[in-house]
Order: sequence, then C-alpha cells, then structure tokens
Amino acid sequence: MADRCDGSRDARCLEQILTDAIDNFATSAAAPSALEIQYLLLDLRDRWQRNPDRLQPARLRCLYKTWYLLDWLARREGLGTTSPPQLPAARSPAPTIADWQRLLETRLAAFRARPSLVAYQQIQELASPQRWGELRPELLAALPPGTEAVKLDILIHEGWLDEAIAVADSLEASQSDLRQRVMDAALTARPSWVLASAQQQAEAMIAQGKAKAYPEAIAWLDRVRRAYQQLGRPADWTHYRRQLLTAPCPQIQAPGLAHPTSD
Repeated sequence: MADRCDGSRDARCLEQILTDAIDNFATSAAAPSALEIQYLLLDLRDRWQRNPDRLQPARLRCLYKTWYLLDWLARREGLGTTSPPQLPAARSPAPTIADWQRLLETRLAAFRARPSLVAYQQIQELASPQRWGELRPELLAALPPGTEAVKLDILIHEGWLDEAIAVADSLEASQSDLRQRVMDAALTARPSWVLASAQQQAEAMIAQGKAKAYPEAIAWLDRVRRAYQQLGRPADWTHYRRQLLTAPCPQIQAPGLAHPTSD
C-alpha cells in the first residue's frame, strides 16, 4: 500500500485503488481481492479519522460502492445469477440519505431471510444511532425458533449476559455446545451461574454411566474448575473433585475423572 499511496496525498489515489479492487472482485470473485478490499477499507478509515473533513466524501463513495458489491454477492449466492453488479462510478457524488436507506432495507431483508451476527452488525453499521436503537430489539424479537445459536451470538456480542443465560437455561440437553458458549462468555461476570450449571451438567453426564458421555463430562468439569477459580475458591474445587472420586456409585468412577483437569 505504501508504494502506491503515501500519507501526504489525499484519498483520491486510495479511492482509485479501492475502486479497481472492487471492480476486479466483482468480475472474478477471487478471494485475495476480497481480502485486499478489507485492508483498503481499513486504510481509508484510518486516513479519514486523521482528516475527516477532507476525506469524508471519498470514504462515503468507497463504502457505498462496497455495499453495492456485498449486496450483489448476496443476490448471486441466493439466485445463482452471474450478471455483473451495477456499481456507482468511481467519482460519483456522495450517496444521499435515500441511498443509505435503500441499502439498509436490503440488509434488513437479508437478515430476516438468513439471520446471522454478521448480518446484524452490517445493519448496525448502516443505521443511524437513533434508528439502530429502534431496530436492535426488533431484530432480536423477530428471530424465529431454531435460531438460538444466532440469538446467543448477538446477545454475547452486545454483552447482554443475563439475557444469554436465560436462553441457555431453556436449551435442550442436546444443545450443550450452545450452553458451553454462554458459560465461557459469562465466566468472569457470572461465575456463580457457571458453577451451578456446569456442576449440574457434569453430574448428569457422569450418572449416565456410559463411556461415550465421559469426554463431555470432563468438559463440564473443566468449567466447574474455572468457575471455582474465578470465585477465589480453589480449595472447594479440590474438595468437590475428591467427592466425585470417592463416591460409592460405580458409575462415578469414570475413566479420566481421576485427572480431569489440574488442581
């Protein structure tokens, strides 16, 4: 990048490089071009932050053109079309509020059709702060059944741990991977919940007395150990572990339980 645009120039050179990269990517769909676009956008953002008044028009044009490309790629994936996107000219006027609104509506439709954390973040980037404050609860409420993984991704991303814990507590036993994801995110802020939930899950797995359940039991016990440590109670972990090892029930003597984790 340094040999093509230096810091003393304005955004014109960088904008032209970005435009060329986007056009090449739209034609060839080559992965390296996509990565190059990401780096160029980051470079443009850094330059804009250093001199926002002078570089903002170029930044808006580049961002707007990139959004056109992303929407075209989404349509091509969903509809199988190979027609090239209709991208704005390299130095067309900066996009209007109406232009951004159209792109926002496209992103909203994409989220409803295929919800994901990435789609959620794309909407956040496009929406104004006031509009985003209105959209955020609507997007979560609109998630259909069967999208618990997406909902948890969003809740964890937002830092809404209590809401994520409520979802985790309602999960089926077969969704242990999602419950563990919430535990890992909540360990620092909600260690007591992690401890109680992980103990319950570990003891249920051990009580099954099935060898195939032991690896998952060990994974739960590791979270029990970390929760005790987070709570400043390492001695309680040692005591709890010894209780499991000396339990009279034969099924408690699970292979590997003698050293599930280090003290």
